[in-house]
Amino acid sequence: MPRQTSKTCTRCGQVKANQWFSECLTCTTGQTIDPFDERSRSWWQVRSLDSALLAASVIVLLLIIVGIGGPRIHLMYVHEAQVSSAHNVLQAIASHTEQAANEISTQDLNWLASTPNAPIHEGKPSGHAIRFDQDWAHQTWKRIGFQPTPRTSSHHFQLINRGDKLIIRAVADLDGDGELSVHDRSISRNTNGQFTSAGVLSYGDDL
Repeated sequence: MPRQTSKTCTRCGQVKANQWFSECLTCTTGQTIDPFDERSRSWWQVRSLDSALLAASVIVLLLIIVGIGGPRIHLMYVHEAQVSSAHNVLQAIASHTEQAANEISTQDLNWLASTPNAPIHEGKPSGHAIRFDQDWAHQTWKRIGFQPTPRTSSHHFQLINRGDKLIIRAVADLDGDGELSVHDRSISRNTNGQFTSAGVLSYGDDL
């Protein structure tokens, strides 16, 4: 809707020099000024110019902030999405492992071998995640029935057998600096003798 304008002052009813302001110069400044005097017009022009300069300064400042912080904010959301995806994979592995362990129902976990660690890499801070070629062909993944489609991922997943419990781990280098962040889910027997998994424990870099 177009802005409503008026030629008269809302306070005294006199004709205004500038229709975009609700009050005349006299009511605004407290001084009796001829609205059609050249000095009055100059006063309004200076006021309008000050407002325009202020608005332009705010716009420039916002553009600077977005230009500096925009890429960092974008990377932050990308990293959060990558971590969320890794947690979903950990949950899926935990579910398959719990089911397989409870179906076999042995007193120990020796039937599951640990999978290989994440490959060592030398990082240089880039802000972008290192990609891992995950090998899901290991016998342990087959034994728990977890066989996703092979693909590169920002996280390397592994299963670690500690004897009395299993650790399902996802490691990542989300900023490419060579330092890893770690997300663990442990699986152990509860008081009823059933294998159950705990929540995710996260630590290390990028967190």
